[in-house]
Amino acid sequence: MASKQSAQRQPLSRDRVLRAGVALADREGIAALSMRRLAGEVGYEVMSLYHYVANKDDLLDGMVELVADEIELPGAGMAWREALWQTATGMRAALVRHPWAVGLWFSRIAGPNRIRLMEAQLAALADSGVDPELAHLAYHALLNHVLGYALQEQSFVVEGDPDEMVERFRAGLSPAQFPHLHDHLQAHLTHETPIDDFQFLVDLILDRLAASRE
Repeated sequence: MASKQSAQRQPLSRDRVLRAGVALADREGIAALSMRRLAGEVGYEVMSLYHYVANKDDLLDGMVELVADEIELPGAGMAWREALWQTATGMRAALVRHPWAVGLWFSRIAGPNRIRLMEAQLAALADSGVDPELAHLAYHALLNHVLGYALQEQSFVVEGDPDEMVERFRAGLSPAQFPHLHDHLQAHLTHETPIDDFQFLVDLILDRLAASRE
């Protein structure tokens, strides 16, 4: 009861409402978010929320903007490759912290934070000196990789030990009939350091850009 009363004594603001929405979605998923549920989280009546967010769409837009605000933008004078690497890895990290935001990234109208992120990425590509058409393709390749990888990470949930699951699957394969798949799965089990396939593809895209400049 004390915590509830304490929450009620805290004044509302748009930032507090949005952050409460982010915290709820982080904890229980975006399906759990409703204006009524959010009002309970902050200790106010539902109608009080509408002084700070126009409707649920405005709430979702603002929540995605908070996630985008966590992504560090490149500093002045940063090399193009470092800038693209920083924004790609920063975006992935933010989406890992807030997996519900993956499905909203394309469906919500971009606000100031996402606009600044897009501008920084496009500026880095322009600084690379590559052909504008290649820069356009690289921008979408990086964005699709980050969002697709984040979606895969949140969807691929394995119960128990992942290595045990791979071993059981591999054991059921005939090396004679499926030699390449058998070896591929064996590689998953024997790598001392897991291969960072996220990093691999980012580097592949950036290497392609670098090669086109030579």
